[in-house]
Amino acid sequence: MKYNLQEEAKKALDEACAWFCAEPGRQVPCQFVLHKGANEPLHLELGWADGEEKSFKLGVLKHLMQKTGVEWYLHISEAWVAHVNGDNDPLRKVMPRDREDRGEVIHVSANDALESVVMSAEIVRHADGSVSTKPYTVMDGCSYGGRMVELLR
Repeated sequence: MKYNLQEEAKKALDEACAWFCAEPGRQVPCQFVLHKGANEPLHLELGWADGEEKSFKLGVLKHLMQKTGVEWYLHISEAWVAHVNGDNDPLRKVMPRDREDRGEVIHVSANDALESVVMSAEIVRHADGSVSTKPYTVMDGCSYGGRMVELLR
């Protein structure tokens, strides 16, 4: 089956944003969607209590993907974000989790053995309680790395 990582990332981000915005206050769990040929994709939600458990679960997932011949996968998660005003902003060194003005981002990456397409959408919570997203950001997959996007490498 032929796939286009850019299109798949955009479609997954659209779905995650619609799901998130439909119920303000809802959290997006860390999800992996594994694809192999024309087979129905396998959806997994993973959580972990600490770094050790995270490393273990990602190691098992990587082994599963390699043994079963997964061709590509999506990783979908929610994260906090905080804006800074340049390199000299004193808040630059404060983690988003520790800031009252933090925001939220839905993050999607589409990954195969050769490349990653990474997209995100910042969440906007309006005074009336409704939720929307800012325009999507597409990041350079070549400069983006880490355990979540390199499970097939």
